[in-house]
Amino acid sequence: MGESKPFPVNAWYAAAWNYEIKRELTARRICGKDVVLYRRSDGQVAALEDACWHRLLP
Repeated sequence: MGESKPFPVNAWYAAAWNYEIKRELTARRICGKDVVLYRRSDGQVAALEDACWHRLLP
């Protein structure tokens, strides 16, 4: 048998309530992955991996 995954893949997961996401970065751990959420200038929410590629730190 194959390796068991702790979370279903290709699924939607709630990360925050709408009112929680502002212009500043909001850190979350979702399915074992560190991400940051923020609201763009057009009002849409965006998510990025919580890692600085220059120093490989959160």
